[in-house]
This record gives sequence, structure tokens and C-alpha cells, in this order.
Amino acid sequence: MHRYAVARALVWAVCLVGVSVSAPAQLEDTKIAFASNTDGDWDIYVINYGGSGLANLTSNSPSIDWRLRWSPDATQIAFASDRDGDFDIYTMDADGANVRNVTQATDVTGAHDTKPDWSPDGSEIVFVSDRYNGSRFEVCRIDALGASPPVRLTHEAVIYTADPDWSPDGSQIAFRRGTPTSIWRMDRDGGGQVQLSLHATVGDEEPDWSPDGRRIVFGRKPTHGAKHLYVMDADVGESETVATQYTFDGYSEYPAWSPDGSEIAHYRNGGVYLTEATPGAMPTLLVARGTMPAWSPFAGPGSGIPVTVDIMPGSTRNPVTLRGNGVIAVAVLGTGDFDATAIDDASVRLGPAGASIAHKTAHRKDVDGDGQRDWLGHFRRRDIGLDMGATEATLSGLTRIGAAFAGADHVVVVGKASAAPSIDAADSRGATWADVKRGIGAR
Repeated sequence: MHRYAVARALVWAVCLVGVSVSAPAQLEDTKIAFASNTDGDWDIYVINYGGSGLANLTSNSPSIDWRLRWSPDATQIAFASDRDGDFDIYTMDADGANVRNVTQATDVTGAHDTKPDWSPDGSEIVFVSDRYNGSRFEVCRIDALGASPPVRLTHEAVIYTADPDWSPDGSQIAFRRGTPTSIWRMDRDGGGQVQLSLHATVGDEEPDWSPDGRRIVFGRKPTHGAKHLYVMDADVGESETVATQYTFDGYSEYPAWSPDGSEIAHYRNGGVYLTEATPGAMPTLLVARGTMPAWSPFAGPGSGIPVTVDIMPGSTRNPVTLRGNGVIAVAVLGTGDFDATAIDDASVRLGPAGASIAHKTAHRKDVDGDGQRDWLGHFRRRDIGLDMGATEATLSGLTRIGAAFAGADHVVVVGKASAAPSIDAADSRGATWADVKRGIGAR
């Protein structure tokens, strides 16, 4: 039996006897920020993914503070507040310090700026404002420091626009438009507007792009009944059957993807809940009183969507020498949630020294025999930067639409005389529990 098949069989056997596979360690280190009026006025709170460490970040202001989003590096939060009179866009450090007004310098008396979202590189913030016409909101873009006037992206005579959300690659912005409202997308300069959802009897609101850029979750409210979360493809217009309903019980809105795309935080029946990103999954209560959740992104080197990395496919020991001009093969395995063939070859880096692939392009082939094509690149051993005590190597990169990913696999650093097996040489021993853990996901 192929060793990957053995690994999958062992995982299934372990699950049958009650041992669960935990969430990726990176997800356990994330936070969810949200708005709540628990203390009498609307403040911004933050809580750890596991439910600990609840903190009020804006308790020193009696104003309304809400409509929040994390910066791409998880060091800041953008939000809307009326603390200086009219609603403006503010930023603050992730601990609530260093609050600054981004839009006040270019504000119009009596105007309201709200619903911010960061560009993927953190240099700009998109938001909505009624500064151009007090009877409706328009989507705008401004640099994150507020040093220059905002750029108006929509120019509607009578149609309402709101809820902008930047795509992971920074090229497009999803938003809601019309009456009843539907989900649209447009280029970052406001051009190329495309309607994504269409349903004559409902209002579609609050789009949130998945981390891999392939899907959009949104809230849909029928003419009669509760609002629920729906998910649709981001690259096509919608027919009646394209959007898939994800929540069914209660009332759900304000969705926010987890940074690995495996869960969705959302408002439900007065509180913030977490739900696995599959249709009909049961929500889990995170906070009993809160709304408008925003999930912190992965941050730092080697962060991004967790992927399965297999160094030297066919080997379980993964011996790597530190000298010589030879190369080793490294695979990123495709799954139902991650299209490995969409990896940008030039962006991939391996090890402490950030080695790039040795050849101009990588291969797309089914490495693990599961029927899905994987990504396979070769790296020069001397460029990886491992030392004699290294026990694993991390690979990271971007997809062609700019979604970050990362994963790791174990290695054994050996002396110059030890030769690493070729990609076609498989170890003779069977799969171990270490192999199983390595095969089901990146650590």
C-alpha cells in the first residue's frame, strides 16, 4: 500500500477511537475583535481564539466605536468612531494604544465615514462615506496615514453602496449595491464593476473574501425570515443555485473568515459565534454579547494558509546534506481547500535563508497519489540555510492571486558523505505516527 494511503488509514483509525486532530497551531494563536455595548456604550473588544484574554480596547472613550478590521500584519485595527463629532475612520495598535484619526483632515462637516477595510499590503484603507452626497454612501479609498485626500471609487446617482471588502491579492473590492442590495465586485480603481449575486426578493450584505480569494461569504435576508450566511464563488455571476446556504438556525450576519479559511466568525442571536466553513455546521458560542467580529490574520515570517509540505517525497527520514551543489525536491500537496497548482513559483521560499526554486518553473503533478495535482519544486541544498541542529524546514509563498501560505516538514541534517535519496526512492519501512501527523497538515 502507498505510504500516503497508509497514513490516511491510520488517521481514520485514530479518529474512531476518539483522538481528535487539533486545529493548526497558528489558528490557536489568532484573536477575534468585535464590538459590544456591554459596558453601556459601544466599545471594541478583543478575545483569543480559545475564548481567553477578553479585553476592552476603547474603554477610555464614551463614544461609539465599531465597524472594525485588522491590518494585514495584525499589529493595528481600523475602526469607525464618532469620538470627534462626526464618524471618522481611526486606526489603533492591537492593544488599543496610539489612536489616530485617518479621515478627519479631509473630512466634510457633517459627513460620516465608516466600514473600513485594509488593503492587503496595509498601505490603504477602503471605506464608505456620505461626504459626496448626504443622502447615500459611496465607496472611497485613502492611504492608511490619511496624508492625502480619499479617492472616490463609486459615482452613483441614486443607488446605495456599502460594505467594501478588499480581495486578498489587492486587485478587487467586493461591496454591496442597489435596492434590494446585491453583492458586486470592482477593480481597486472603481472600474470593471460586476454583479455577483442576484435575487429579486432578498438583500445580500456584508461580503467577506476568503483567504485564498476563491469564495465570498455574505449575509442574505429574505423578504420574510431570518438572515443567514451564504457562500459563493468570487469569479462568476450568480444564478439561483450558485450561492450555498451555510447557516440555518437562528439569525446570522457580519461574517468574517478565519485566516486559514476553515471557520467563519459571525453574529448570531446577540453574540459572536464560530462555525466551521461547511454548510450546516453547528455554531459554537465565543462571546455571549457582541457583534461585527473581525478575525486577526496570521502574521510574521512563515505565516499564511496552512498547507501540507512534503520534503523529499518518497522518503520518511528526509536526510539533507549541507554542502554541495545538489538539489532536493519539495512538494506542496493539493487538497480540497488548497489548489497547489495555483502557486506563484517565483514567490516560494524554503528554509531560514529563504531559498528560491533552482529552476525557472516548478512541476504540477500528483505526488501523493490522491488524484489531485500537487506543486513540486527543487531547491539547492546550499541555499536553504539549515544548520546541523535543524529538525524541520518551513516553506512559504503566495498563490497567483496573492494569498499567503506556509507549511513545514521535518528534516535530518547529515554529513557531507551522506547522500539524499532521489524523489523516486521510497523508504522501505511503513508509515509511523510521525508520518501521519506530517501527512495530514502543516505544523
